[in-house]
Amino acid sequence: MLTQLLPKLRDAHIVLASSSPRRKEIMAFLGLPYTVHPSQFAEDLDKKAYIGRPQDYVMDNAKFKALDVAQSLSSQGKTADLIIGCDTVVTLDGQIIEKPSDSAHAVEMLTRLSGRKHTVFSGVAMVTDVKDSNASRIFYVATDVTFGKLSSELIQAYVASGEPLDKAGGYGIQGSGAVLVQEISGDYYNVVGLPFQRLFTELQQIFG
Repeated sequence: MLTQLLPKLRDAHIVLASSSPRRKEIMAFLGLPYTVHPSQFAEDLDKKAYIGRPQDYVMDNAKFKALDVAQSLSSQGKTADLIIGCDTVVTLDGQIIEKPSDSAHAVEMLTRLSGRKHTVFSGVAMVTDVKDSNASRIFYVATDVTFGKLSSELIQAYVASGEPLDKAGGYGIQGSGAVLVQEISGDYYNVVGLPFQRLFTELQQIFG
């Protein structure tokens, strides 16, 4: 399947509208040829307008990131076969949780997540024409993650490692944050930041 798709993508100009190391690793794991053009979208959407709709929040963020890069490329007279925008958040008790602002905030987040199930939402926007904002596919994937009961000492040590500070929910499941996780239901790569299986399915439909 993947080996059948890759030859069709070899000459495609795919742009990742993100500087996230985790998303770049997933793209590389897929074997996709791509370049990075980080979005300058401010990510300042009002969370209060999305109460009970975290899926819409991540899809809108992903869309605006991808369209920002599409506009940037178009203004430079450049093009792309595909622009991929992404956004990932954690939700708990109906509240959207993004990246911690500092170490104290990370401790607060992890203390709230301790011993409980939360949901990770990733939104993905795939723009196929830099001059047409309607030429896009937008979707989201949700994954449930349950943390074990975390001691204060474990939380403090993990935060001191620095790993939580640039990650939604204050943890990285692909790193040492894996020790916090008791159970996962859904796409592991969605928690990392880019839903692998759904992305592949969409790529098949676009380039297949």
